[in-house]
Amino acid sequence: MAGSKAPGFLLFSGANDRALIALCRGMSKYAVPFGLIGRGKGDLLKRSRYGSKYLLDRTSETLHFEEIQAAAAKARSVHGVDEWVICPTSEYLNLVLFPMRDRLAAIGVTVATCDERLYGRLSEKAAFRSYCVQLGVPPPRIVEATELRDIDVPFVAKPRINLSASGRILYPYLVRDGREKDIFIQEIATTDYYVEEFVVGESWYLLYYIAADGTITQGAQRNLLQQGKGKSIVLARAQAYPDQRIADLFADRFRFDGYRGFIMVEVRRTGEGRAVTIEANPRCWGPLQLTLDANMGLVEAFLADHGHPIPDPGPVRWGRHYCWSGGVVQAWRSRMGLDGHDRMHLVWLSLVRALRTDVFARRDAWACFRADLCKT
Repeated sequence: MAGSKAPGFLLFSGANDRALIALCRGMSKYAVPFGLIGRGKGDLLKRSRYGSKYLLDRTSETLHFEEIQAAAAKARSVHGVDEWVICPTSEYLNLVLFPMRDRLAAIGVTVATCDERLYGRLSEKAAFRSYCVQLGVPPPRIVEATELRDIDVPFVAKPRINLSASGRILYPYLVRDGREKDIFIQEIATTDYYVEEFVVGESWYLLYYIAADGTITQGAQRNLLQQGKGKSIVLARAQAYPDQRIADLFADRFRFDGYRGFIMVEVRRTGEGRAVTIEANPRCWGPLQLTLDANMGLVEAFLADHGHPIPDPGPVRWGRHYCWSGGVVQAWRSRMGLDGHDRMHLVWLSLVRALRTDVFARRDAWACFRADLCKT
């Protein structure tokens, strides 16, 4: 790799491990140099085949420029590659790195996200509402009330901004009954949130990678089973979205705005075929492995966009499944429950069939699979 002009990739572990291992697999498959920056001795991926790829561990939960600099220096010495790219694997990582971007660029490290202003328009739930209205794929209706206790359940509470004043990432809350509403009112700073209607319908992810030259690679997944309270997807199927016009509307707008990178748009499709936009994640998403298994080509587009000669992965294999067994067990143990997005007998049948495709139950990560199942 000495003298290679194409950059290597830096991956921060300890968060979004499912997307992280998909990136490790994609980069290993195409012999692309990469290194991991650890969060501590408990990092799940240290149990995987990629444990040897760790460059160093962070000394605290807070990210420090000096540690990234040290990781890049070690990566250069190991791989003989001068330039390095930080992969956008978590919301916290992206937000914290924005103020460091100029300093990182000065030492040959770039961050694979769009500019901060566009990122905020897409990532922050309230800002993305107006973006979708302009696009013509509306978000759910806002629910107004003088008192939160007066709002009928179910409803969805979404953060006005993603990062609280205390530096904590804020997440949406699905409030389905009176008990959950009481908990939300008592435990959450509700002034940080606004309330939307709960939209019933099929759950979809529209998946994109937009390259620097405007080339768009698209995919889609139908979400079948999700952890309760709107948490992580645990079962999904690679499936073409029924209305390509909607998928292209987002793609064309992202390209027009100069977006570059990974981005996922969550859409609910109602019984009448109407698309309601839920949110966008301008970063890698948890079920990224499905794009590799189904030959969607998004990881390949990412690597090619940064100068690596990647062969065409071949035709898309619709019908492939994504499964995260550890997420199912986690939902049961924590009593958050599981929400199905299709007729439940079909969901459970799909889950049984998909267990063999579990994101961690593979030769490069068997120890991760066992450890993930044992998490509380």
